[in-house]
Amino acid sequence: MGEGLNNNDERFDEFAYNISFQEFEKLTVELLKLTRESIIQLTMIIEIEESKKKLNKDSNQLLVQLFLSKFHDK
Repeated sequence: MGEGLNNNDERFDEFAYNISFQEFEKLTVELLKLTRESIIQLTMIIEIEESKKKLNKDSNQLLVQLFLSKFHDK
């Protein structure tokens, strides 16, 4: 992206840079992949922290479980 970009490039604008639909699509898919990975990592971190709570809880303390649906992925 932006290879060979200079002020003489007709696509250059002081505030914006025009890209093709294909490049926009490629960047969007990459962003979706990163977002998906972040969500997966967040849920794994929450699982680890909740497991720690289970191990370290007082006998008088009540912990409520939250069950998540499992989805098979490629």
